[in-house]
Amino acid sequence: MLLVVDQPNTIGSLPLAVARSMAVPVAYPPGTAMRRTAQLLPGVAKTDRRDAYVIAWAALKLPESLRDAGPDDETLAALRILAGHDEDLAHESTRHINRLRSMLLQTTPRSNAS
Repeated sequence: MLLVVDQPNTIGSLPLAVARSMAVPVAYPPGTAMRRTAQLLPGVAKTDRRDAYVIAWAALKLPESLRDAGPDDETLAALRILAGHDEDLAHESTRHINRLRSMLLQTTPRSNAS
């Protein structure tokens, strides 16, 4: 038996906790694998029913695409740290771009030539 969830940090956290307490192995498909698998299967609507089918199909047909959700919260904690770091980098990048844009506007004013 294997429990596969697609959102281990949100709605999937309760089933993961129960499965871990029962010593059931748990896994999740990474977002990229989910999108690619969804493209292989018929239909385009984003519904819970289709998502469940895609997850089950990936678990049965492409088990190598699954990632271990770990026996405890260490894996999820590491994922949260990485996601937070990625978000911080995105904010910093946006801040630098805005700062450069501001500096360029200050040093190169628009000309009013007709």
